[in-house]
Amino acid sequence: MMLMLTRRWIFLPLAAVASIWLLYHLSHYPFNRQAAPVVEYTLPPKVDTGRSPWNNRPINYPLTHLVSLPHGKPKRLPSIQHQFPSESAQDKKTRLERQQVVKDTFIKCWRSYRTHAWMRDELSLLSGNGRDAFGGWAATLVDALDTLWVMELKDEFYEAAEAAVKIDFSRSTDATVNIFETTIRYLGGFLAAYDLSGERKLLEKAVDVGEMLLIAFDTPNHLPVTRWDWKQAADGKHQEAPSQLTGDMRWYDAISRITDLFDSQQNRTKLPGMWPVVVDPKAEDLTGDTGFTLGGMSDSLYEYFPKEYALLGGLSPVYQKLYQDSMSVATEKLFFRPLTPDNADIIMSGDVRASDDDKPLVIEPKAQHLTCFVGGMLALGGRLFSNNEHLAMAHKITKGCIWAYKNGPRHLMPEIAHFVPCASNGDCSWSRDQWTAAIRERQKEGEKVISADEIIQEKRLPEGFVEMDDRRYILRPEAIESVFIMYRITGEVSYLDAAWEMFNAIQAATETSYANAAISDIAGGPADGLPPQDDRMESFWLAETLKYFYLIFSEPELISLDKVQVNQSTESIWRVQVPEVELTASQYWVFRFLPSRTTFSETAASISSPGFRIINSTAARSASSTSSAISSSTSLQTQVSSVSASPTATTTTIAQEPAPETLSAGATAGIAVGAAIVAILLVVSGWILARRRKTSRLPQSLPVSDHDARTYPEVVSASKADNLRIPRSASGGGTLLQPSELGTRLVKAGGFVRSLGKKS
Repeated sequence: MMLMLTRRWIFLPLAAVASIWLLYHLSHYPFNRQAAPVVEYTLPPKVDTGRSPWNNRPINYPLTHLVSLPHGKPKRLPSIQHQFPSESAQDKKTRLERQQVVKDTFIKCWRSYRTHAWMRDELSLLSGNGRDAFGGWAATLVDALDTLWVMELKDEFYEAAEAAVKIDFSRSTDATVNIFETTIRYLGGFLAAYDLSGERKLLEKAVDVGEMLLIAFDTPNHLPVTRWDWKQAADGKHQEAPSQLTGDMRWYDAISRITDLFDSQQNRTKLPGMWPVVVDPKAEDLTGDTGFTLGGMSDSLYEYFPKEYALLGGLSPVYQKLYQDSMSVATEKLFFRPLTPDNADIIMSGDVRASDDDKPLVIEPKAQHLTCFVGGMLALGGRLFSNNEHLAMAHKITKGCIWAYKNGPRHLMPEIAHFVPCASNGDCSWSRDQWTAAIRERQKEGEKVISADEIIQEKRLPEGFVEMDDRRYILRPEAIESVFIMYRITGEVSYLDAAWEMFNAIQAATETSYANAAISDIAGGPADGLPPQDDRMESFWLAETLKYFYLIFSEPELISLDKVQVNQSTESIWRVQVPEVELTASQYWVFRFLPSRTTFSETAASISSPGFRIINSTAARSASSTSSAISSSTSLQTQVSSVSASPTATTTTIAQEPAPETLSAGATAGIAVGAAIVAILLVVSGWILARRRKTSRLPQSLPVSDHDARTYPEVVSASKADNLRIPRSASGGGTLLQPSELGTRLVKAGGFVRSLGKKS
């Protein structure tokens, strides 16, 4: 009896498993239906949001045409970052411990800023207050947004982003606006945060700042002024709506005009190939001054040449020319090897003074902390343009900054210092007599004549340092930036150790109960105590310095040097699945993306693509929608640009409403079919059970005649269990669709498609 029941009912669990399997796969595959008609995206007219106080101001000198971004397929640029092998367990443990110490330092500083200087430009960490030095627009908050994201401090990031998008740029604590500082701290801060997080409101705020900065270019020749009067500019009236990142070429046009001027006069200066510190944009003359440097007032010009080339996908060769021609002069005329006690094979970048006649160039062997960026710049340029000489010099320049830290007072590098350049014949053996002679030569006329040893003692000069012209250390990022880049490019472990030594030295000299303070004199104060500290912490300490310290101890794929975002329109083909019912219900469609390395959730930050045209659409499964994590008192609006890079490209506003969480056609059909199968199984099982009970009441000992067999065939079958076979009828199904293929032009590649949004 048990054998009969086992064989008879064994099909039930098997049928249940088969039903569950079929149900699952049917719910994940679209059923065949007639293709929906093609839906072509149409851009609505422009709408003035009135969001920025600067976007509609009167234009005094209108442009007759705009220079557009270069067109074409971006070049395949050489790989920049080193291919790192797997690290040992001990190396990983050490790296992560160091990374955590850096992160803890940042958290301490950020919390102090949040508590004592929230929405102020800087933290006055000795007095426990805030101060405004850059317009009163919360420079530290905006500048550090990307660091918060990189360090995965997402709660702090979104709190800061909520505050940042509410900053009122129609008011200022300064009488004049510094164009350079506003660009790097505010515009750069918003763009970097948007690039990492994808939060559209941050891009909108960057556009607001960009509108304000365009005022500097509203001049007769459209070349910028370095500062402009705040109140005079603020009295203007509004004119046109904010523009999109790619649809409006005014910003690219502005820098393109400057680039063309630098290009045309590069070989007409008094040091052909480079440009002097002081130029005359009003007269469009870059050739008048005689001072040349890679340091202050010039550093960013040269730094951005290789980066701009990469940013434009190699489609603007002028930046390669500007970089290569200027560096061929700098390496020959500005670089020098300093005389050091350990005969270190290092290089530093000095200054050059030219003359109006044919007199020789005067080389000033001083090194600025600002010029430490040169190592990273040469390394990037060397990789991008396959120049091994630049890569070799990048090593020596970066090692020179590491040397200055290691051998400087308290193992810190001063802002500016003089050294003894090695002889032109290549002899660079240490000579104390040469060093002391150079120290005496720097005594100014009228000063009391004292011995070199007395000067050394009075000024606390380490061996090799002839003079510390600016004895401050203000938490600058240039040295660790180059150390980080060199490590990512070469993979040399010595850069990791150098970074850790630098970090510990900075911490020992600058840490306070609140945060980290700038140092007014790195050689000052008691030898066994702290140097004199300033009541100031500039925004770049959180925005750059600590970020590079964190990144050098992070996994190489975090902000990989090979993953450069190209700021121009590119084409991509995406294969997605769209519910037919939603395709036919809406005319307006955009993609929503999450940035890479971001875990999907309903509250994750997302961005929206330009509109696209749907080709060969068919029904498919749907995806959940995401919404912005930055809240607002008004409904969130997402600016969507056309894919064209032409200056006449239009923009539109599409509501970023979450799609209803409904089942797709495939899922609905799968559930229906699965339910039908289960129902059939239940009916069949009940029928079999009823028949078994009926037959079980018959006398089992009665003989079975031929007549009985004909009259009661089920009884005979029941007595012969081995011959019992329950027929199984197949349920209906359907043919399956091929996935739909959507062709779309995207402003920015690199995200992951998570869902589709629409406005009905």
